[in-house]
Amino acid sequence: MPEEFLRILRDLTPDFVISRCPDVAEEVPYEIYDDSTAKRKLENAKKVVEWVRRELQR
Repeated sequence: MPEEFLRILRDLTPDFVISRCPDVAEEVPYEIYDDSTAKRKLENAKKVVEWVRRELQR
């Protein structure tokens, strides 16, 4: 896996935990993320998903 995606996944891991266990976060998501952070995380997640799809087609 490219290093860029490892960095992205490390950044997204807390978001995964919060989505699965919402009581872990002390704030509600709309208080945690501003527009630019949400857009950045979404774009990064899309990059990883596209890479995985390409790898699965090999």
